[in-house]
Amino acid sequence: MKIESSNNPYILKDIEKNTLAASKKVQEDGKQQQQNTPVDKLEISPEAKKLMDKNVSGKDFEVIKQRIQSNFYNSPEVLASVATSILKEIENS
Repeated sequence: MKIESSNNPYILKDIEKNTLAASKKVQEDGKQQQQNTPVDKLEISPEAKKLMDKNVSGKDFEVIKQRIQSNFYNSPEVLASVATSILKEIENS
């Protein structure tokens, strides 16, 4: 089974937004680090940026969020389906 990095555009956008907000807060608080001190930096590849534009639409993402909040994915039927898919993937690898 091959595990790949997340290509969910909304997660990448949230990470980028939160990183920028944290950076601005550091500057506003006057706690900006000295120039010689390493600073965390987030770089999003051009490929990831393309995926951000192509993947799940906002409407689909909202449906997924609602299903998570309503515990839809915790139902026995969904869990059984996921388990079956994982077993098939393991058997085929």
